Amino acid sequence: MCILLEQAPGWCSTSWNMAVPEVREHVLQWVTEACRQAEWDGVELDWQRHAFHLPAADAYRLRYTVTDLMRAIRAATDAIAGERGRPFHVAVRVATPSSPAAASATTWRPGCGTGSATS
Repeated sequence: MCILLEQAPGWCSTSWNMAVPEVREHVLQWVTEACRQAEWDGVELDWQRHAFHLPAADAYRLRYTVTDLMRAIRAATDAIAGERGRPFHVAVRVATPSSPAAASATTWRPGCGTGSATS
């Protein structure tokens, strides 16, 4: 279920392995439950903190798994927005493989990044 030390970067020992369908389902359920229980206006998902979510040898081939998870999270938060009658925002932090420093220097501005994960 986890990507272990031998596959992880030096600064971290484990991360959830998003190549495992049960892990993605757990994350979706957890995020959806947290968003439903709180009266938040939105949620921020930090994919940057542990930027290795797929086994290195298969990361490119399996990249769709994280995209599919984000689409499912967006669908769940859209449903929450519909139930509440107001927008529910999703912000996402993403590191780039070639430049983690550049990703952490990116700043969010109001009005940026709104809409669905597919837009």
